[in-house]
Amino acid sequence: MSRMLKKNKRTTRARSKTSKNENSMDEDDAPAAPGKDPMMAYGEKAIRLTANWIIKTNAAPGGLADWYAKQILDSKESSKSESISANFAAKNRMADLPCIETTRIKLKHLADGQKDYIHANLVKTIYAERTYIATQHPLESTFEDFWRMVFYENVDTIIAVFAQEDDLPLYFPNEAGKFGNYGKFFVNNRKVTQPTVKYTPVIHQIEILPEGCSNSRIITLLHYAYWPKNQFPVSPRIVMKTLRCVKSDKTTNGPLLIHCSNGLNRVGCFILSDLMFDLAFRNIDTDIPKMVKSLRAQRFNLLSNKLHFVYSCFVFLDYVRIRCKKYNVFPDLLKEINEFEVTINKEIGLLCVKEPPPQKNNTKKDCTIDE
Repeated sequence: MSRMLKKNKRTTRARSKTSKNENSMDEDDAPAAPGKDPMMAYGEKAIRLTANWIIKTNAAPGGLADWYAKQILDSKESSKSESISANFAAKNRMADLPCIETTRIKLKHLADGQKDYIHANLVKTIYAERTYIATQHPLESTFEDFWRMVFYENVDTIIAVFAQEDDLPLYFPNEAGKFGNYGKFFVNNRKVTQPTVKYTPVIHQIEILPEGCSNSRIITLLHYAYWPKNQFPVSPRIVMKTLRCVKSDKTTNGPLLIHCSNGLNRVGCFILSDLMFDLAFRNIDTDIPKMVKSLRAQRFNLLSNKLHFVYSCFVFLDYVRIRCKKYNVFPDLLKEINEFEVTINKEIGLLCVKEPPPQKNNTKKDCTIDE
């Protein structure tokens, strides 16, 4: 009998361990897989250059935050250019935030007399595989403009970053089977997938149909609700996992639309992180100062908070750390990243927001951050 009990205990522990590995999408929980990581091996030169620049800059007096404040925010170079946003104050969330005219999205298929203005900018960089629309959370008076932009700019995916604390109006039906008319656009929520693991967004499948049009479009809306303004998620993996959800959508060919309350810092963090991932892992050297200046020249005051720039670098290095640990490669770089993360956690730790535990009754596989 005692042998049977011991055997049952061992079996229970084994099942418990197996269950944890099967249900967890966290790469740190995955079994070690020593060997060559094809992604890291292919992009090693650019990955190391990008990582070393971040680590070296952070090691200087004042760290990354001080460098960004002096070299970017205090720079005499201005991203402000011709803007007509002052003429459309009722459509702007922030009265003092101009919308750069040369990159502004122009609304299409308007009735006679309607203006093409919307506070949104097309953002792109050389060598990048993706383009972005950086915009504000729509006002109630601009819901129709927002859906018009999504439909006619061929947006396939929206990343929506807003929390309950932001106190923003909901511009889409957030329950499966619910629908509504937003001006001349019928918007139907066909499906909602709740996260079953940490650091993943709620995934909405949204159908959009303009008035008088017979063909609707289906888009994906990824909503992460635990990143309030001027704060940060407790783990940088929310950025990685959300972007992985976008990349797993093979039909994506239009710009990726990202918005937060005003379309500056949380949006900028997603864009900069994605660009660093994209270029470095394709072994394309990344000039971070030049890239940031280019982004800010297309969306006025993008990444205006120095700590959001720091967090973007944190996101990139944390992903590199995960792959180094998982595949047991680049131990020298892993050590430096671990030391970097200790420093950064001290700097932004008090500003981090925890998310509630995910639901456990949904067995659908969520987006991972591994290939």
